[in-house]
Amino acid sequence: SYVPRYDLANELVGWDRVASRVSEVGRSSSRPGVPLLVGGCHYTSCSQLRFAAQRRFPVICPSPRRDQFDFLPGGDGSDRRGVDLLYVHDERFPFATSLLYRCGSVHDLESIEIRRGGRVVRRFALSVCRDFAGLRASRWPPVVEDPATRSDS
Repeated sequence: SYVPRYDLANELVGWDRVASRVSEVGRSSSRPGVPLLVGGCHYTSCSQLRFAAQRRFPVICPSPRRDQFDFLPGGDGSDRRGVDLLYVHDERFPFATSLLYRCGSVHDLESIEIRRGGRVVRRFALSVCRDFAGLRASRWPPVVEDPATRSDS
C-alpha cells in the first residue's frame, strides 16, 4: 500500500545521481560554440538540481511562474535565445519539453530511476531543447492546448 509519491522524503533523494548524470550527458550532448544550460520547470526541482550540481553546470529555471530564480542575475533564463537547454523533469512535474519551451528540436535522452528501500521512488527524464527560444507556456501549470488552435509564433 506504499505510494512513493506521497512520501515527501523521496523529494530529497537521488539528486546527487541526477546531477552526476546531467554532468556526463551534458558533456556528450553539447555542441561546439553553443552554450548548454540545464534547467527544470519548477523552482523546487531547479533548487534541488542547483544544489546537487555543486557548480559543475549552470542551472536556470525558465517558467511562467514567478519564483526565486527570477530574482537571480540574468533572471530565470526565459529570455535566453540560441542556447541548448538540457531539461530535467520527473513524475511530479511531468510536462513535456515542447509544451513548456520553444525549441528548434527536442531530443529525449535518457531516464534515471531512483531507488529507496529497494523500490523505485522517482523517475527523472532528460531531454535537450536545441536552439531554445523562450517559453511556450504562458501560465502555470501549463495547459495542453488543442494543436489545431495553437500558434507556434
